[in-house]
Amino acid sequence: AELAERAGLPKGVLNIVTRSPNTDRFEGKLKVQYGEYNTLAVAGYANVPINDKIAFNVAAQRERHDPYIRNINRANPFTAANFPTGSYLGTPQQTANFFNSGVRPLPGYGNQNVWAVKGKILVKPSDNFKATLALDYTDKADTNGSQFYTTTQAYTAAAAAGFFGNFGINAVFPAGFVTTSAGKFTGTKASTSDEDNRDGGASLTAVYNAPGVDITSITAWRFQRSNFYDSFPPLNFPLVEVSNVRHRSFFYQELRGVSTFEGRWHLIGGATYMRNKLPLRQITALLPPLVFLPVSVQESIVKNWSVYLQVGYDITDDLSLTVSGRYIHENYNSAFILPTPETSRTKNTKFVPSGTLSYKVAGGGNVYVRYAKGYKGGGINPVA
Repeated sequence: AELAERAGLPKGVLNIVTRSPNTDRFEGKLKVQYGEYNTLAVAGYANVPINDKIAFNVAAQRERHDPYIRNINRANPFTAANFPTGSYLGTPQQTANFFNSGVRPLPGYGNQNVWAVKGKILVKPSDNFKATLALDYTDKADTNGSQFYTTTQAYTAAAAAGFFGNFGINAVFPAGFVTTSAGKFTGTKASTSDEDNRDGGASLTAVYNAPGVDITSITAWRFQRSNFYDSFPPLNFPLVEVSNVRHRSFFYQELRGVSTFEGRWHLIGGATYMRNKLPLRQITALLPPLVFLPVSVQESIVKNWSVYLQVGYDITDDLSLTVSGRYIHENYNSAFILPTPETSRTKNTKFVPSGTLSYKVAGGGNVYVRYAKGYKGGGINPVA
């Protein structure tokens, strides 16, 4: 808050900092909620001091509920009557069995299944040095992102038969064969539809209070594994299915110094490094398991480093001037491995200056004039 005030930032700027371990006392909290559809929400927190130099805290959360949307689809919608003789997939019954093998409905959709845990370990070997290790992990594997219901019949039997005809398959669907919904909180879906997300990370923050300056080092690493699978549109048999797998990793390092000496001068300086990696694999099937489109595999890597310096000077007790500058260098590389090898690269460098003249108003608040340039690096749209 003090640094923001010196920089002339307006009130309302938020800096959210999660609770750090406390070496003074043990404390804990627990909250349990239960509702319809077997909705369960449990959250707990504990702070455990080991001694006056070491402490840790841990927080855990569990949330789950049953599906909100009932699936009225049946497991085997096709019969031999839907495929007259002449289909190249075999006899009418063989053809029906083939397409029924791609129908894998769940009894319901829109369930929740999430658990998460996070914690911090604080070590203070001396009065002028402390280090905090933070860890967190979240697992979400459910269909909570697939909630839907349709208000009108979006697809007709004739349209479905025409789609099959594009593949040389003679299909006959009677009126009413294609179903989508029977009202609110009901739906028709022919296959599994889920999302499996795993997200976690670790960070180490070390602070050394040297004479006249606080030196801080932040080292952070994160990962995310996202596996998404769904079918489109919501019908009693699958027309299109998509499997999307993303494995993302992120590394960040910052070293900065903040002046603490007395006087009218206030200094902040440091450097940062960031590496962001995002591989993506996508598989698309038409009339599964009939046609699989070429697998799309791509990978994007962003590398960014910067150096910055901010200088503040108190002209009077109420009037202050702050100037700063940051030099940014960023490389963005993207490679399409499949279906056609292709690479794309961008390189950006930028100097971002700013200046603020701020005056403290009697009774509280600031009046300020600010000049600043911003920068948001361009990138590559990873769509094949």
